[in-house]
Amino acid sequence: MFVFDPIKKKEYESLIEGLSFDMAKPQCICAVGGGGKTTLIKELALEVSKQQKKVICLTTTKIFKPDYGVIIEEESMELVEEAKGIITVALPWKFGKMTGVSKEFQRKLLEKYPIVFIEADGSKGLPTKVPNDTEPVIPKETTIVLGIQGIDALHKPIGQVCHRKELVCQFLQKKEDSLITLEDMVRIYTSPKALQKQIETARFVPVIQKVDTKERMEQAIKLGHLLQERGIEQVLITGRSMENIDESSN
Repeated sequence: MFVFDPIKKKEYESLIEGLSFDMAKPQCICAVGGGGKTTLIKELALEVSKQQKKVICLTTTKIFKPDYGVIIEEESMELVEEAKGIITVALPWKFGKMTGVSKEFQRKLLEKYPIVFIEADGSKGLPTKVPNDTEPVIPKETTIVLGIQGIDALHKPIGQVCHRKELVCQFLQKKEDSLITLEDMVRIYTSPKALQKQIETARFVPVIQKVDTKERMEQAIKLGHLLQERGIEQVLITGRSMENIDESSN
């Protein structure tokens, strides 16, 4: 994964570096918005675990079992205490998925462990969304909120690329067959009714995902500059590899 800030015009070696992640202090990072939250949390967890740190991963939505780290499917502080490295704590659900622990158990984990990552809403894998009345679920201890949209939503119909499409239509005052524009994505990133909902004192960082061609990089950089004009000080662009972008320009 590459990480690039279009405002600072700087490429980072890791998400930790890009976020100025201080592992000497308690950190609760929540990911909200479009598809890619699970992948982003996995990358962050792997980076932090390389520093010999214990990482707790939680969810407030339905997720598939991770293919990494330790998985604990019950509310047991003893099992969490015994485990090392990356620890996903969630409860069994149907269809091979897992769901979130109780608020009380989440609170215990946040009080005891200094590094916690939370997938704070769902998107069914679609590139962008607007939350409903019950979303997102962001604890007061949260230090950073990562607001995610996929650049692959751009110039696509709302009905095709948006989770909770009816809410997106209402929010943008558009129809389902209307195409998503850069300005639409800016509004979703910056509104307290969209990805900045319930962030309170946490630092909000827009993340533009699925940037894997030269054209998508150009659009993501434009989006980053539009966000800067709205007062956003940091934006992260991510994708699989810079090599893919370089190759697409040849």
